[in-house]
Amino acid sequence: MTFAAEPYTPLSLPITLADRQTARRFAAEQPNATKAEQVYRNTLAVLSTSHYLEMLGIATDPQAGDSWNAAVRFFADVAELPIVGYGSLECRPVNVDERACYVPSEVQEERLGYVVVQLDAECEAVTFLGFTETANSESIKINQLRSLDDLIDCVSRSYPVQTAFADLRQWLDNAVEAGWESVESLLTPNPDLIPVRGQAVAESPSTTDNTAAIAPVLRLLQPNQAETIRRHAASVLGEIGGDRPEVIYALVDLIDNTEDEETRWQASLSLGKLSPNHPLAGVRRAKQLEIAENVEILFIVALMPKSKGRLGVDIQIEAIGSTPILPPDLTLSVLANGVTRTTVTARSDDQGVGIDSAMRRRFTPPAGTDFQVKIQWRDREVIESFIA
Repeated sequence: MTFAAEPYTPLSLPITLADRQTARRFAAEQPNATKAEQVYRNTLAVLSTSHYLEMLGIATDPQAGDSWNAAVRFFADVAELPIVGYGSLECRPVNVDERACYVPSEVQEERLGYVVVQLDAECEAVTFLGFTETANSESIKINQLRSLDDLIDCVSRSYPVQTAFADLRQWLDNAVEAGWESVESLLTPNPDLIPVRGQAVAESPSTTDNTAAIAPVLRLLQPNQAETIRRHAASVLGEIGGDRPEVIYALVDLIDNTEDEETRWQASLSLGKLSPNHPLAGVRRAKQLEIAENVEILFIVALMPKSKGRLGVDIQIEAIGSTPILPPDLTLSVLANGVTRTTVTARSDDQGVGIDSAMRRRFTPPAGTDFQVKIQWRDREVIESFIA
């Protein structure tokens, strides 16, 4: 005996008032009624699909896509929904009586797939008609769409497995996950050997007696000195201070009393080099990443203990190699619960040449908060997960 496959029953969901308000706001920015209607419907399609995927535990970030870019909305017919950590879906709206879905040429590439949604006449409900992985023309026949089950299977196959979270508090106890190194070890292949012109090998600063040099540097920490001088002196002490009590005391005093956040960070990181078990000691670790062929960067994470058991977190990417300039449009983002909280993009000059050698984001998350850092350039993406 054979059984016919169970027919696919399209899923319908109500459209929230908040989503309609967002769509109306975007539509009001458009130059004419036709364009306003297009943007209004595209926005509803994106938000409705986002809600559906979030219900299934698939993190989306509508605000990271072109649908939330005012300039792109103005010039293009786009309904992009980014899926965190993978790629984007295109969410195309149709009317109740339409038999085919229009897919503009500008969105026929760089998409995980295409979701077709039907909006009712009042735009108060949405019906998910189906899904296709490719769009090779500007028309998709609705009766040839696959079911939403196929969409979920496709996304699940492609959706990245969540990597283990790096526990940043363990870093303060020098329990650092494999792959994270000190910045100095990555920038200097052998930190114990420093080539100096005129001699074969010079001793590392850590192996020399710096007693005579320390006293004048300590004087530069006094409150009557310019903050930039105090900050630089704190940095120098991290290299030459050894385990001398007077140096540890001076750095702790600077951390407790300076009103300059940059100086406090530098003093904490220097203290971490000299007395890593001190409760105010900071730590800095890095990974070397190849973001594209012949394009290498350092991904640096620095930590500083703060009041009430919280951690200051400093995220930085720095260009390395023969041309230490970040490629234009490289982005550094911090996400929490699948939502982008802060982002920065590498800039270029009028000729399109990159001008930034480094970018950073600094924040103080509540204790126990997990977050992700995403570094992206073109189709290359690196995501690291942490818990504070």
